[in-house]
Amino acid sequence: DVVAEKKRGLGCCGCGCVVLFILALLFAVLIGGVGYVGYKKLNSLTTSTPGTVQSYNGGDDFYRNTTQKLADFEQAVQRHQASTLRLNADEINTLIARSPVLKENNIRLFVTMTGDIAEVKMSISLNNFNLSALKDRYIQGALSSGIDFDPQNKTLNLLIKNLQVSNDIVPKNYLPVVQSEIDPAFNQMLQNDPSGKKILEQAKSIQIENSELVIELE
Repeated sequence: DVVAEKKRGLGCCGCGCVVLFILALLFAVLIGGVGYVGYKKLNSLTTSTPGTVQSYNGGDDFYRNTTQKLADFEQAVQRHQASTLRLNADEINTLIARSPVLKENNIRLFVTMTGDIAEVKMSISLNNFNLSALKDRYIQGALSSGIDFDPQNKTLNLLIKNLQVSNDIVPKNYLPVVQSEIDPAFNQMLQNDPSGKKILEQAKSIQIENSELVIELE
């Protein structure tokens, strides 16, 4: 089995809770993808150049409004106050476009949300993971999923609809296996980050609703 570890410097400090969730998801998806295609096949699916991924940047005012919304929410988290954060795809993609962490680590992401389903398209530099045989290589992928929050156990699980690694589409009957690998890694990363842990502990609900990411604190 391939064990991928996060490289130091890929943390989410300063990125906001949404980028934290996306980075955790990204790492978990890579684990699930490697588990499916296998290490040898993964090498044949990578490229020496990053893939083309659409981006969106709403501009300075839009970014300031979005980061202020995040700052207000994170202040509520610190104060243990009831609060609700709603972010649409344009806001999330603007945070992604302006995230120095993603830029420095050669991670390209684009999020769309339709109803209660989110799709994340990605191009990932494998230099971020301890995969020495794949140094300076890139892998592309796409994930469509809903999310399900368990308020009693404080865990956030995915409801995977489709997963693609490069041009390989993971068969539907294999998705439960991938899900079983992704969910523990996803939650472990959130628990290991102080901000992510606080959000999970105080969350009343976390869902994709009406094409928005909605996080409600108790």
